[in-house]
This record gives sequence, C-alpha cells and structure tokens, in this order.
Amino acid sequence: MSNHSLTEPTIAKHEAVRGDTVSRPAEEMRHRASPALTALPAAFAALLVVLATWQNGAFAVRHWAPPALFVLVVLAVVNGTGVVATRSRPVKVALAALWGLAGWIALSALWSESPAGAWEQANRAVLYAALVSLALTAVLGRREGRLVAGVLVGGVVVVAFVTLARLLAGDDSLFVAGRLDGPVGYRNATALLFAFSFWPLVSGAAARGVRPSLRAGCVGSATLALGLALLTQSRGVLIGLALGAVVAIGAGPDRVRRAWTALLALAPVAAAYPLLMRPYHSWDGGHGAVHAGDITTAAIALSCGVAVVGLAGFLAALLDNGLRANGPSMRRARLWARGGLAVVAIAAVAGGLVAMGNPSTFAHDKWDEFRTLDDTLGPTRLTAAGGQRYDLWRIAWNDFESAPVRGTGAGSYASSYYRERATDRNLDNPHSLLFSLLAETGLVGTLLFAVFLGALVVAGAVAWREAPEGARRLAGGIAAGGAVVLGQSFVDWTWLIPGVTGLGFFALGLGVSLLAPDTSPRTAPGMRVRVARAACLTVAALGVLSLFLSDFEVRKADADRSPAARLDAARAAGRLNPLSLDARWLQASALEEQGDRPAARDKLRSALDLEPRNFVTLALLGDFEVRGGHRRAALAYYRRAWRLNPRDVGLRKLAHGNFAS
Repeated sequence: MSNHSLTEPTIAKHEAVRGDTVSRPAEEMRHRASPALTALPAAFAALLVVLATWQNGAFAVRHWAPPALFVLVVLAVVNGTGVVATRSRPVKVALAALWGLAGWIALSALWSESPAGAWEQANRAVLYAALVSLALTAVLGRREGRLVAGVLVGGVVVVAFVTLARLLAGDDSLFVAGRLDGPVGYRNATALLFAFSFWPLVSGAAARGVRPSLRAGCVGSATLALGLALLTQSRGVLIGLALGAVVAIGAGPDRVRRAWTALLALAPVAAAYPLLMRPYHSWDGGHGAVHAGDITTAAIALSCGVAVVGLAGFLAALLDNGLRANGPSMRRARLWARGGLAVVAIAAVAGGLVAMGNPSTFAHDKWDEFRTLDDTLGPTRLTAAGGQRYDLWRIAWNDFESAPVRGTGAGSYASSYYRERATDRNLDNPHSLLFSLLAETGLVGTLLFAVFLGALVVAGAVAWREAPEGARRLAGGIAAGGAVVLGQSFVDWTWLIPGVTGLGFFALGLGVSLLAPDTSPRTAPGMRVRVARAACLTVAALGVLSLFLSDFEVRKADADRSPAARLDAARAAGRLNPLSLDARWLQASALEEQGDRPAARDKLRSALDLEPRNFVTLALLGDFEVRGGHRRAALAYYRRAWRLNPRDVGLRKLAHGNFAS
C-alpha cells in the first residue's frame, strides 16, 4: 500500500493501536487546561522582565540573573515533560544560532583581554536565548500567545501611566540634564522601553471589530508612549521606531489603518511639542535647572493629548466598526485614506527638503558634525549628529580589522578604547550591537546573529502564508515592538541592559510563535535530544547561578567592615567565579589590612596575570607600593597604567611622580 492511500481514519487507528504515550497526553493536557494556565510560565517570565526595568533596566547581575534562572528552569521542565510546540526547521536554525552565539561569546574568554567580561556577556546572551526559546517552545497556541503578549505590552503601559503620574506630581528625580531618565535610569533605555509598546498599541488600535473602548485605550496609550519617549530626547529611538514601522506597516495587515492610527497618536505629541520640551529647554545645556513646574506643565499637556486622542480613537472605532467590510462606503473610505496618506507623505518629503536645503550640503554638514565628537546642543537633540559614536565605532572597527574572524574576545573593547580614545569620556563598549559583535566576536559571532535573525524572518514568512488575519494582526504588532528594540540596539548600548533588550527578544520569538496554528501537534523529542538539551540547560543555569552568587559575595565583601569577614566573602566569590577581578582586588585589600602584605601583593599580581592590560589593577599595585614606601616600584606600575590609559589626568600625574610619599 502506498503512503497516499493512508486516510485520516487509518492513521488514527494506527496511532490508537500503537498507543502514543507521549504526544497524546501532551495534547490532551493542552485541551483540558485553560490558556491562562498553560501560558502561566511564559506570562510570568514576561512579567519578570517588565518588572526588571524598574531596577535600572536590570543592568546589574543581581537583577537579571533571577529572571534568567527562572526561564532556564521553565525550559528544563518543558523539555523534560515533552509538552512543547512543534518547531519548523527555520525556527530550529534560529535557536541554534542564538545559543551558538552565547557559546561563542563564552569561548572567547580564552583569548579576551577581559575573561570576566566575556563570561558575564555570555551569561547575558544566555538570558536572551532562553527568552526566545521560551516564546517559541512554551507558548503552545495563539490563545496563550495573546495572553503573554498582553502581559508584555500591558506591563509597559502600566509603567508608562505610573511614570505619567509621577510627572504630574512634578517628580524631578526622573530627569537628568533636562531629559527623562526614569524609570530605567538611562535616558536612551527609558525611551526604548516606552517606544517598544508603540507599534503593538497602534496595531491593536487599528484592528477592526475590536471593542471601541479597547481601541481607544490602545491609541491613547500609544500617544503616551510616544510623548514619554520624546521627553528623553533620545535620537536612537527614532531608528528603532522606523524599523518597527517597516514591520508593522510594511508587513501588515491593516496597513492603511495602522498608518493613520500612528499619525493620530503622533498628532497631540506634535501639537504639544513646545510644552513637552519645557524641561529640556529650562535646563538649557547646563545653564539652568529643571523645575517641578516645568515637569508638571509637560505632564498636563501630555495627559490632555492622551485624553483627546483616546476620545477621537473611540469615535473613529465606532465609525470603522460600523462600516461593512465590502460595502461601497468602505471602498470609498479606503480610497480616501490611501489618497490622504499619499498627500501626507508628499508634504512630509517636501517639508523635509525645504528644511534641509541642498541635500548634498546637508549630508556633508551632518557628517562633519558627526565627527566632531562633541554633543551639539540646541533646541532639540533629535536633529543633532554630534557625540561620541564616531570615536567609539572607529576603535571598534580597528579591533575588527585586527582579528576579523574570531574577534578580540568579548569584553576586550574597553582595553582598546582607553588606549586609543580621542576624548576623556570613560566608556567600556562601542554603543552599538553591530560594532560590538564585529569587534569582539568577529565574523563568526556576527554571522551567527545574522543567521538567527534571518532564520526567524524565514520562519515568520513561511507561517504567515497559512496564518489567519487575526494571528497576522497580533504577530505583526508584537514583532514590530521587537524590531524597535533591535533597531535602537544598533546605535546604542541597550544590548547590555537586559530589562529592555529582553522585552525585544521575547517579542521577536513571540511574533513567530503567534503565527503557528493551534491545531499543530505537540511533540516530544527523542531521548538523546532531550538529554542533550537538559545537559545544555543545566550548564547554562549553573553558569548564571555561579555568576549571581559570586556577585552576591562581592557585594557582601564590599560592605563588610571586618577584614576577616571581607576576606572570607571575597574568597567565596573567587571560588564561584575564578575570573572575577573584583574578588581578587577585595582579597588583596583585606589581606593588606590584616598585615599580610606579601599575600596581598601576590593576589594583585594574580589579577594582573589574568588581565595583563588592565590599567586599574596596575594602578592598584602602584597604590600598594606607595603605601609600602616603594616609590620606584610604584612609579613603574603607574607608568604602565598610564600607557594603557593616556588620557586619564590622575594617572598622568602619578606617572610623573606626583604622589604622596
């Protein structure tokens, strides 16, 4: 009998006879359980990532390691039970590439100038890979996906309204240099947090058939997100929003409605622009101060805009929902809407050309401004091109050229930067995911990341053809949020802020997962595959746990006043993470305080052996020799440190012998 003669009843009978003890219980469990129950692990992980943004974007290990451990444990349980979503070959390739990148970053510790930095970056990459894996394997259907997406975007909306309430109260602690800095604690990351929700909210507001109240809430929240992003004066977020527009509007559906909804959300922000800019203008490049009254004025203007656009969105939704999808009135409305968009686009291009003048001259002037290395302050930062990026990217490119295949090793950039920098800014990364990958992981790491993105796009495109319009609508919106995060990461260091970057990676995986059909079978991989995955997840979890516990001991040692207690905690930190320089520095400090100077010197020298080009360790050795009265030895260490960081004024003085005896 040929395979073509096997009918569905025959297949069902065959499966009943052999007793499918793996896939059948998984399928039955899924149908019995409610979406809220089956989506609970992924939804809780999404909530943890959103909450982490309150802790400086979860920049510190102690804030991002717990969510990472939770996700890894959930993945281990899912892998062990075999209740996983069916994955296409492109999805498997995407996951393999992203996990491969994490492994490559860890491997680069072998040749990195900062093995400790490489180890921390590898574990952070494990978090991103785990979040994508969770979205693609533990979200079992579209109903579950909708709940998880609601937690992800809704959580950011709650943060936005809490921030607005604080602004209405005139909370000036949210501002730094006239720009909105909180709640993340870094202005560009704060902009990215709110911008992440913009396109998913616009997509929800543009969907026909949805309750008018929900559509109104979405468009009002989109206005709030855009207004808060504007208050940060972040330039990188414009690139993120543009890439998000390519996904949300370019992929669709509801392209015309999404475009008009985005313009509706933008309108009150543009109208209230002078009032929203009051905090920035009152700061006046450091000559003034941000007053509570300016903050409240901006918050009231934004609140009014949210209310007005929400009401307008409600009325528009009533009208839109009442139109027949294929009626003459709908066809005329579509024609007028498309024509209106064409007029707006032409007007925008014409206005831009008038504002810039000669495009060639404008581009040349902006390039010169980009290379000035100074922040070009003015009425707004959004059109300024000056800053540190040229210098940062120049050094990163030099590193790439020095080791194009394998890279200089994760964490190595700081050493190159301090040797070659053209300014006195103390930074340790190239402020770009692309340049970071090229410089530190070379073509291998860059291609792994490119394969991850490419395979994810292919997986989404293949599933898109078979997905119903409702699934496309939600998937396109949430994927656009991930694209916003990805876009800004190419011109900023948000890659190192897991709170906001985790949102983006989760959204990218969720966008593909939402397109998978609910009726697809749930499969349990073979025993060898499951054992291999369990081993990898265990190794990853142990790596994150050791880093977390080592960080805890370092902070404990740093806080203890007793030299003996400090030494015990620092030694524990060193055992948990042998690559930690902080643990060795703290041990040396405690040993010296106890009077054991030879042991303290040996510990500092072991730190120097681990990272021979670390100017901080060299400076600490110089300080140590000064306290011991060995001026010549101290001078030799200071001069070595100064050569590695020639723009540091303090090191220059010490290298010339200007230190106390």
